[in-house]
Amino acid sequence: MPSKGPNTVELDGIVEVVAPPKARCCRVRYDGGFHIDIPVYHLNPAQRTRTLATDDGWEPSDPETIYNWWCAELAEYQRDKARRLVRYLKVWARLKFTDENLRPSAILLTVMVAYCIGELDDSEWASDDDGLRSVTAALITRLQRSSVVPNPVTPSEDLAARLTKDAHRNLLVELERLLSVCDRALSAPSQLAAASVWQEAFEHFFPMPDAEVTTDSIALTQVASSNPNVRVRATLRKNSSVRFAGQNRIGPIPRDCSIEFEVEEPWMLPRGATVEWTVRNDSEEAEDENDLGHTAATGLRATERSAYVGTHYMDCVVKVGGQMVGHRRIPVAIEGTYLSRRQRRARR
Repeated sequence: MPSKGPNTVELDGIVEVVAPPKARCCRVRYDGGFHIDIPVYHLNPAQRTRTLATDDGWEPSDPETIYNWWCAELAEYQRDKARRLVRYLKVWARLKFTDENLRPSAILLTVMVAYCIGELDDSEWASDDDGLRSVTAALITRLQRSSVVPNPVTPSEDLAARLTKDAHRNLLVELERLLSVCDRALSAPSQLAAASVWQEAFEHFFPMPDAEVTTDSIALTQVASSNPNVRVRATLRKNSSVRFAGQNRIGPIPRDCSIEFEVEEPWMLPRGATVEWTVRNDSEEAEDENDLGHTAATGLRATERSAYVGTHYMDCVVKVGGQMVGHRRIPVAIEGTYLSRRQRRARR
């Protein structure tokens, strides 16, 4: 089940480069469902200085000095966990700030996490979830105190300078929301309930617990559980007379079908319930296309399209007052022949 992405230029069967390039780097996407932003630097061997290639020409920039600062700022035992916290915040920022002019830069988040960790006791970030909560709270405190974030190796440079006053205020609003997510997830009564809350921040990138954990966890919630039954119908887009149907699952169906998901007997849901749908793609082809999932819809119905060979999943989550009270994972089996990029190139 696909989501839209930017145009890309294919290089070979392993990687692709997003076109057009970004202002200060080229984004390279890999088949494993991840990307790396690659900048171009020029080294002056005599002076040991570096400059970065940008749309506006060469500008002073030296990543080695930042790396050396990071290693000096954090003890060795802190670095791995600090890197994970930076990754969490980078994923969160990518999801919540679709406008790059409003999004905090990766270097800004990296430096601020290191600053904040230096002010925390080890007990405040002993685990990743507690650590994310503590660092988020510390980020809010620092940004409320000052909108300026000095570059630790070039103090005259403000790493937050490109954020306007409105962008700075928006960043604080989103950090407050993230802090609320952290607090509610940490106080959730079960693993399932916590996962549901974390998904508010990390969407399809945060995994749902296994089915066994889901069933047990819902039984422990204080609100009566309501695992919905879901009617699934698929129609071949090129020939509407070809149809498929199922309950709580569907398939195998061919590619290029319109798929409708609908909660059966909605009157059986608890009063005030909301329904959220999330696509989770799980196949080599979906990874090949860098499409691991997306938020699909809110309401009693959702519509998707079959695109990738393999078995994928639609998660249907029922909430009351923000608390999960029901969950249904719907397998969607899609058949057909899958050719990797390398195989497609070989056929040309």
